[in-house]
Amino acid sequence: MMGPKVGGASLVWRAVTDPAELWRLKPDWDALWRVADGAHVQTERACFHAWHNDKDPSPRRLCALTGWQDGRLVFLWPLVIRRRHGLWNLASQLGPQAAELTAVLTEPGPEREARTQAAWDFLRQTGQADIVWLDYITLGSPLHHVMTESADRRGQAGANPDVAPYLRWDEGTGWAEYYASLSAYTRKMQNKKHRGLAKTGEVTFEAASDPQRRSALAGWLLEQKRHWARKTGKDGPWLTAPEYDRFLRELAGDPGAKDCVVYTLSVNGAVIAALLASVGTRHVDWIIAAFDPAWGQYSPGLLLNEYCVRWAMERGLAVEFGRGLENNKRFWSRGICHDVLCYRVPVSRRGALVEAARHRWAQARALGGLVFGDVPVEAGEVPAAEAPVGSEPKPA
Repeated sequence: MMGPKVGGASLVWRAVTDPAELWRLKPDWDALWRVADGAHVQTERACFHAWHNDKDPSPRRLCALTGWQDGRLVFLWPLVIRRRHGLWNLASQLGPQAAELTAVLTEPGPEREARTQAAWDFLRQTGQADIVWLDYITLGSPLHHVMTESADRRGQAGANPDVAPYLRWDEGTGWAEYYASLSAYTRKMQNKKHRGLAKTGEVTFEAASDPQRRSALAGWLLEQKRHWARKTGKDGPWLTAPEYDRFLRELAGDPGAKDCVVYTLSVNGAVIAALLASVGTRHVDWIIAAFDPAWGQYSPGLLLNEYCVRWAMERGLAVEFGRGLENNKRFWSRGICHDVLCYRVPVSRRGALVEAARHRWAQARALGGLVFGDVPVEAGEVPAAEAPVGSEPKPA
């Protein structure tokens, strides 16, 4: 199918529905990911493992929107479409559903927004989805502009506002200047923890890239993360799901996942903190981190953060800390964040009817709560049975 002209040349749009065909695009996909400085969840390997570890009982099918220009892949948006209650189709971004940000993968340049709009129009024209649900889109991005316009036409708005801290390096700024710009109190405590930990033994930092080593560390990391989540009451279904466990271990152990790295902080060779990340061409995505609670008095997670941030600075890489403004992210980012929103937009008559019924259901529950004393549900809130795994908060 030919798309509208973008930048003076026609885009050829194809919806890839065969997973095997999509994986065969790996060379083109990897090249596009590098030139676009893509995110962790936009890698071919992350999508591959997410697809094969998806155990949602709802019938599903793949719908990856690809845009080609002069024989070159310039746009890619992998989506999964699920059949809900045997009645309607819900489209969302293909991924592990662990509260990642949603974005399209497109070559940089002035055509980005036009391509994104063309892809959205193409998705609607395929008729495969009734409702599109996209979690945590960065405000100001091409996808945000397209979704805002589409939602506004339907009298809707983005929901669940949140933030995603990030760090960009000021030109000419070195580590000393950057570190001095951070909270004086936290720096003082950080330095005290460094001195205390150094007294316990030899402290070492590692950026592990060997697949076997990464896989073993991913298992250790998940075990510690779940212990922390239970203790703090921040347990989420994505974190405890065996599907996410398999996804993370398989991704970390995949030799083809060249972007993956697991940072560790060790004392006398024993790991006390770890952070799994994805290294792009111009930035690093922090994915998940954890520490051994036996070493909690030294705040090993925060100490490891320092090594990781400095590692990124030495390579000229920006840092994306992930969604949520936990204290460590606030400290290292100096409070600078992307604002993000979620969107759920009907794209068919059936989808509009489903959304209208869902809103009436939520309003009725809210009214029932006011009358009978139950906890009310916000009008328009998604029923728990429909919420994707990724709608749960992601711990730091």
